[in-house]
Amino acid sequence: MIAKLREYLQIAQYCARVKQGLTLLQLLKISWCRLKWGFGPVDYVLFGFADKPLSAPGSYLKKHELEILQKALNQEAFRPLVADKMNYHRICQQQGLAAPEVLAVVQNSSLSDPQPFEQIKDAQGLLVRLQSWGEGQYIFKPAGGSHGEDIFCFRFAGQGLQDIHGKELDPTGLMQKLQLGRFVLQRYAAPHPALNDVMPGPGLGTLRLVTVNREGQVELVIGCAKLPVGGNLIDNFNAGKSLNLVSAINLDSGRLISTYGPDPLNEGNIRLFTQHPQTQTKLSGYLLPNWQEIVSLVKRGAEVFNQLPTIGWDVALTTEGPLLIEANSLFDCDILQVAHNRGLKPDFSQWLQSQQARPGPLTGAEGTLS
Repeated sequence: MIAKLREYLQIAQYCARVKQGLTLLQLLKISWCRLKWGFGPVDYVLFGFADKPLSAPGSYLKKHELEILQKALNQEAFRPLVADKMNYHRICQQQGLAAPEVLAVVQNSSLSDPQPFEQIKDAQGLLVRLQSWGEGQYIFKPAGGSHGEDIFCFRFAGQGLQDIHGKELDPTGLMQKLQLGRFVLQRYAAPHPALNDVMPGPGLGTLRLVTVNREGQVELVIGCAKLPVGGNLIDNFNAGKSLNLVSAINLDSGRLISTYGPDPLNEGNIRLFTQHPQTQTKLSGYLLPNWQEIVSLVKRGAEVFNQLPTIGWDVALTTEGPLLIEANSLFDCDILQVAHNRGLKPDFSQWLQSQQARPGPLTGAEGTLS
């Protein structure tokens, strides 16, 4: 209890300092926000409620509220089609959807054969296969992971492995860790050169695009761009702790509308960015390359995975063109609300509650659930 009160007071003091206001006033607003709307101090800062009317939190959607809508549409039996990366990539491969190639799988020996994907069983096997694929950056992703958790990036150069900082890696130790679970191995996709002005670092940023499939009619309803900053390889926002940015997208034009991220001068504060912090490129109005191609790919993906009436796609524009990196049946709404700087409860209620789709047979899904 004392720790929670201290948290409220610290956030109130912080907001008062940033806004040059009274701590007591901020404390009252934070308390009201919690009691009336159920949003705590972290959300108060994340969504910028200090600058909004007292009624504003009522239009913001909580994760568990969105999950109720998602679970009502996306039946539990079909969620593994995208939640399990092996199922997802198997279907993408079968249906010719552009997605990163799964080179191999590393997994616990107790798990079933990962067909049709190759399984690497030891360090020597890993080195042999890497030599055949060639030098470059690679990435291991947990087959059932999300939010960029437990992802491992490395570089294969010459005869050995290096981490992202150039430190030599022990392939035997790496394999032992990976074999505690199940991981897919892919090449690390590089962002398209046309994105250098907004993705100048080594990280691959993705677009979060939400589709709703109404009886075969696919609609792209909202989207944002996740822009990695500095040396970050992963584009997750993590309530601003990652230092990455999120930008709202105009779905008609493919241009960025508004961009938000952590304030480097006021730690913990989320603010509007008019220019990219590294390149000084103007962000509002920035045109995403190949936008119509991206939209067409996402809509085709929604048609293929039509057992899931709503999907949050992570799409990347790479040197190979647009790729469907991941599909999420229980996607989060926080980054969308931050990027668009408004609550999306009325929007998602309209998009999803009115959705009375009756899922039909998934194209090419036969025998894909493992």
